[in-house]
Amino acid sequence: MVRAGPMATGGVRVMGVRVSDMHESLRSGVRTGFAGRLYIAGLLIAVGLVVEVATLFWIHPVSMTLFLCLGAVLVLAGMAVFLWSVVSGSRMTRG
Repeated sequence: MVRAGPMATGGVRVMGVRVSDMHESLRSGVRTGFAGRLYIAGLLIAVGLVVEVATLFWIHPVSMTLFLCLGAVLVLAGMAVFLWSVVSGSRMTRG
């Protein structure tokens, strides 16, 4: 007996969004909804880490200020956007 896979029965869903729809939105360059929020969160974290690494090699009193005020804030903002997107995405699938 041959069973139909998840793709034959409407596709695999992650947090209420079909995986094929997320793949198409990432391929086309249009980032909306859950995929867009994840992209923004990753971008904020990556930029924050680059700032933090750059300030580690800069020997100056201002480097510590930039490390904390710019790098750490960007990383924390990225974490907050990520957590917000996960929480709001799971809330939409239940309702």
